[in-house]
Amino acid sequence: MARSLYQLREDSRRIFAAGVAAVDPVAAVQRHVQRQDGILRVDGVSYVLSRYAHIYVVGAGKAGATMAQGISTLLGERLTAGSVTVKYGHSAPVAGVTIHEAAHPVPDAA
Repeated sequence: MARSLYQLREDSRRIFAAGVAAVDPVAAVQRHVQRQDGILRVDGVSYVLSRYAHIYVVGAGKAGATMAQGISTLLGERLTAGSVTVKYGHSAPVAGVTIHEAAHPVPDAA
């Protein structure tokens, strides 16, 4: 049975929304990193947070600041500090993390 133009539009919207959700940096962090009862799980590997005096976030890339937001929210008071370098225009405020903007793909003096 042929689908109506309306149904095709709705299908297209759902496909587009699923694609956007699949590459959302915060959602990606949430899929791969969880914290529960003092344990941090990263892709199935468990880390007992009480064994670490300091936890730092280090990152780079256009989605780095947004991903660092996800980690910062997850770690909360356990996050000691961090440094993330992003392409100009991709900065975002992240509690406890310094965001550095720089040129890409050709580095500049930043």
